[in-house]
Amino acid sequence: MAYGRYDFGAMRSNLAGLRISELPGSPGGGFNPPPSHWAPTRPPPPSPPKQQPEMYIAIGIDFGTTYSGVSWAFSADPENIVEVSRWPCHERRGQDEFQIPTQIDLATKKWGYQVPRTCDPVRWFKLLLLNPDDTQEDVRNSDQLNAARAKLRGQSGSQATDVVDLIAEFLGHLWKHALKEIAKEEDVDVLPLKVALTVPAIWPNYAREKM
Repeated sequence: MAYGRYDFGAMRSNLAGLRISELPGSPGGGFNPPPSHWAPTRPPPPSPPKQQPEMYIAIGIDFGTTYSGVSWAFSADPENIVEVSRWPCHERRGQDEFQIPTQIDLATKKWGYQVPRTCDPVRWFKLLLLNPDDTQEDVRNSDQLNAARAKLRGQSGSQATDVVDLIAEFLGHLWKHALKEIAKEEDVDVLPLKVALTVPAIWPNYAREKM
């Protein structure tokens, strides 16, 4: 087979006549870029900062028939549950207790341990939220509940006391003291407060809604 001679001189002349823009790989030249999947990968965007957990104070109010109490915890340390004490007292007999008697003296407006032994306060008034038919017979006819009904009806010439108003008054005293004690440990003016009030699960809806 015969091979022809290649004219390198003509090749150089042709290349010399080309403009730079016409050379392969030059801007505007006849160059086809590689497929997109050949392009170098970009680093992933930075991850968004982690959202900080909400900080708050959880407060539980145990409003009982005979005794009541308050406990609380800071959300950053939920296992450290603190029970409120240092209740206002007529005597020192109950100052360090974690629970106080659920009682109010209508004449003096004293509550809890503030009530002197010589007074005759209203007790068991929580159960008056229930209709008589929804109260156990032994409780419905008890001396304590009958006495509470009589006190709320008022003496002759005095205005009857609504049980919901009496409960609101008692819980108001309880809340005011508890908040003062919690404020000694945490900033209650800045941190949100999440409050839970105990309600008997077996009570009918009408009684629980009054609470």
